[in-house]
Amino acid sequence: MNLVKTVLTAVALPCAAFAAAEMPSATVTSVAQGADRVLRVAYTLADAPAVVTMAVETKGPSGWTAVGARALGTAMGGVNRLLEPGDYEITWRPDDVTADPSAVFDAENARVNLTAWPTNNPPDVMVVSLCANENPRVTYYTDIEALPGGLLENPRYRESAIVLKRISAAGKPWIMGTLGADAHQVTLDDDYYMGVFELTQIQHRLVLQAFEAAPSVLFGTEGMLRPSERVTYNILRGTTGNASSAPETNTPDPTATSLLGRLRTLTGVAFEMPTEAQWEYVARCGAVFAPTTFEGRYADNGGLIGGKFVYENVGPTNGTAKVGSYAPNAWGFYDMAGNVEEWCRDWYKTDISSLNGACVEDKQN
Repeated sequence: MNLVKTVLTAVALPCAAFAAAEMPSATVTSVAQGADRVLRVAYTLADAPAVVTMAVETKGPSGWTAVGARALGTAMGGVNRLLEPGDYEITWRPDDVTADPSAVFDAENARVNLTAWPTNNPPDVMVVSLCANENPRVTYYTDIEALPGGLLENPRYRESAIVLKRISAAGKPWIMGTLGADAHQVTLDDDYYMGVFELTQIQHRLVLQAFEAAPSVLFGTEGMLRPSERVTYNILRGTTGNASSAPETNTPDPTATSLLGRLRTLTGVAFEMPTEAQWEYVARCGAVFAPTTFEGRYADNGGLIGGKFVYENVGPTNGTAKVGSYAPNAWGFYDMAGNVEEWCRDWYKTDISSLNGACVEDKQN
């Protein structure tokens, strides 16, 4: 059975979508707390578009201490999104930190710091909503801990939104391939984002919307959070030729009716399948050897019954696992080993050592 990983790399960096001519600046103009306990931070963004994030510090006996990123996830307004130059306001309740309804923001013992991230260097975590009426569609956070509600605790991140982490790969040499004749040094040209989970069946359905049902036989049992399965290369990227077989060369972009094409149209984000080099770099966490401490569900530890999937008898302990069921790798990516097989964009080629990680665009005979 052909199964797929969440895709998904998104826009490589730097690229046309992330090009900044000038460095932006965000200057706080006022900080005030009203009787409703809501802190209002007014600021001016100048010089260039930017993603603005907020940090708060409190002063204690040992000096300034940062408020936890999780607590700041409830901030609203002009924060964690791409903004044009102008005047904005961020609202946030300090009692989200202390659970004390009388919490007061004392300007002598607390301070607000804003960061204006240029568009060619956005924050490390990107969240893309699959809900057509949500605005903004794309939000950014400094790290996974800053996600509102928590990555595993908030079902949104495996149901109606896709979470991606930025991979700082540009210009960093690493060894690709297994030790031996096929091991070779690779240096990728760009940073990129990659999905932290496999694409789930409910996410697949939200992308397709009214077009057709997502291919799956396991949806009825924990199906929403199980990975999307039985997904072919053509379903993912489409083909300009016979729909029953892949084209001789990769299409420059996913076709409009493919899963990735519809995802691009829905979100405005340039989603793509990872190349083999991009996938392997994340799976290995940039190391020469793949880590040996992966957890995951495999065919021989509950994934199969009698050597095959028995779909009418699938339960929580067999078949595919819900994404996020097992520990992530050292970089925070789930199911890089175990669960389902995962597609890459490249065509198969016996020896890729001379390509320096470039995608194999043409089908090999």
